[in-house]
Amino acid sequence: CLGDCDEYITGQSSGYVTSPNYPGLYDNNLDCMWTIEVNIGQGVRIAPQAFALEENYDWLSIWEGESDDPTLLGGWYTGRLIDVELLTTSNMAYIVLSTDESVPEIGFEIYFEAFDLAGASCPDPGVPNNGYRTGDSFAVGSVVSFGCNDGYTLLGPESLTCMSSTVVGWNSYAPNCKGRSCYDKPFTCFC
Repeated sequence: CLGDCDEYITGQSSGYVTSPNYPGLYDNNLDCMWTIEVNIGQGVRIAPQAFALEENYDWLSIWEGESDDPTLLGGWYTGRLIDVELLTTSNMAYIVLSTDESVPEIGFEIYFEAFDLAGASCPDPGVPNNGYRTGDSFAVGSVVSFGCNDGYTLLGPESLTCMSSTVVGWNSYAPNCKGRSCYDKPFTCFC
């Protein structure tokens, strides 16, 4: 179990993170962060096994993604045992504990394990107005292509690939279709 403040955990496919002194009382005035890094192409499953924080004064939050712009998973947790399992869509997870100056509790024991993101998928990129999309699979590695109806021009990439690097997502933005004007092709407009 890893219970010291500010641990960087890498090279482990599973394990436990515990609050300092667990199962004894944690200290007051803590600001701790445990960083869990698993292999590229994997996510992190996070499942609290025991959980007791001073309600509304001590907080646990779980984040994912790049360290300079992480995304909050779930919410802010306080109080007694939480029955929750969180899955990241990136290979990085951050567990953050903040405590105030009084009433310490036993804290937490959280189990984590890596899982394969290959089953993960990108969000539906949509279909451009006045256009079409070829490809309905959004799994990692899938490619979707776009085109426009007659009289419209594609603005943006002709295809997108669902990627899994540190996060699962498309390699670019979804395109849209712009109507052509008489100025695009002289002598084609009639009144």
